[in-house]
Amino acid sequence: MSATYYFAILRGNRDFKFLAKRNIISSIIKILVATLLSYTSLGIVGVWIGYLIYGIVQKYLSKKRYQDLKY
Repeated sequence: MSATYYFAILRGNRDFKFLAKRNIISSIIKILVATLLSYTSLGIVGVWIGYLIYGIVQKYLSKKRYQDLKY
């Protein structure tokens, strides 16, 4: 839930170019990690770990961009 705070601020600032890049980067990471972990003994849990990492990456990138904003 705390990630939506940063998403909303960036959308409000109309930083759509960054948001698009962030979505592409985090989606590629999610697909790779989920696919790799799904073929291990983790199975479906590995896919969920991929989605967890996806959320963390999105939050980290958004928070970093928010902290770099200069008003």
